[in-house]
Amino acid sequence: GTKATIGIEPSTKEIIISHRGSRTLQNWVMDFNFNKVRLPNSPEGVFVHKGFLDMYQSLSSEINSYLMNMLDSGMYKGYKVVVTGQSLGAALATVHAVDIASKVKNKGFEINLYAYHSPRVGNQAFVDYIISLDFPIARYTNKADYISHLGPRSWGYVHIPVEFHTDFSDITSKSLRECSQEYDEDPKC
Repeated sequence: GTKATIGIEPSTKEIIISHRGSRTLQNWVMDFNFNKVRLPNSPEGVFVHKGFLDMYQSLSSEINSYLMNMLDSGMYKGYKVVVTGQSLGAALATVHAVDIASKVKNKGFEINLYAYHSPRVGNQAFVDYIISLDFPIARYTNKADYISHLGPRSWGYVHIPVEFHTDFSDITSKSLRECSQEYDEDPKC
């Protein structure tokens, strides 16, 4: 299976949900299950990577119940929900943010997605859907990372915006730049 952790950062008023990347053989097998399936509770035509959806659904009930209880408690007024992960964890964070965006926003909380070295998660309709949910997204990549090139484009997989890229493996380097969203992927990134 996979794991996710919920943490609190009082200094920035954030509830942070962090999804773990691939660690087990089972994770790697699911990573390469490129079949697409319809994303539940989404508009017609929205498809995502079956392996990512299956792994997210294996933990969604428990973690979302815990999160909603936190949001309903009244203890976290003014906080925002940040969903994040690296590699496989970034793909799961993407599906997670889409799944809970409306619920979180309806409770009066902002939601943000920070995805590090994410593979492509879904089709163009998925990208259009995540954009329509209207929450801040940052997808970080670097030149040395091959995972960002998975979810084959030839199979209809498309990256979510907005991409920030560096040519170095240090994602905090000063060379970080925002990539053009004019095309599916900026060739300079």
